[in-house]
Amino acid sequence: MARKSAARGRPRTHANRVFLMRGAIAVVALAVVGFVVVRNSGSDGAALNSQKDDGGHGSHVYAWVDLPKAEQATLDAQWTRARAAALKYPTVADAVKAGWVVAQGNDETGAHVVNFDRLDGKFSIDEPDMLLYRSTAPDAPVIAVSYHVVTTSATPPHGFISDNDHWHRHQGICWSADHKVEAVGISDQECTARGGSRLGRSDGWMLHVWIVPGWKNPDGVYASLNKKLAPQS
Repeated sequence: MARKSAARGRPRTHANRVFLMRGAIAVVALAVVGFVVVRNSGSDGAALNSQKDDGGHGSHVYAWVDLPKAEQATLDAQWTRARAAALKYPTVADAVKAGWVVAQGNDETGAHVVNFDRLDGKFSIDEPDMLLYRSTAPDAPVIAVSYHVVTTSATPPHGFISDNDHWHRHQGICWSADHKVEAVGISDQECTARGGSRLGRSDGWMLHVWIVPGWKNPDGVYASLNKKLAPQS
């Protein structure tokens, strides 16, 4: 009996080992699948932006995804057009003379100078909605291009070729009577109490593009903030 019991015990021990091995493999497989799912959800520019950059400029830095040569050539051509659009107005004074409005100063992004005739629900490379300047001073130089697509959609718009252009979202913008940014993220009642209005342009997605010579952003072409403007002490 003892020998028969031992003989039966070996198969059970082997079966247990196989079961444990299969279980371990299943756990590893699930972990790998989970990792891939997380990585893939992050590789989609729209998904990343809607999850992480829907509350303002943010401070997220995204890894650049290299493009095939033909696609990169197309993107380079698009950047050339955007750069030319910015350099039409080399200083704040030039933009203001052409009807643009100094809507907001910002030490981390540069002053936002807006063309309200373009501030709509469309994206046009050659007609940026805003330009960023080093400051609000009349002689401040242009440092970047900014696009702002007015929409209440939770999905960022299609902009430059590829998914590398990570947009950020602004909601509840309150504009003053002279078209300055009075506040962001406040209620209609508070906006009215401050003497402001929505101007039909309270929500939208924005994209900063750092392609002006001399103002390369260390965090990337499409980074929201620029450390060069307000270096950390």
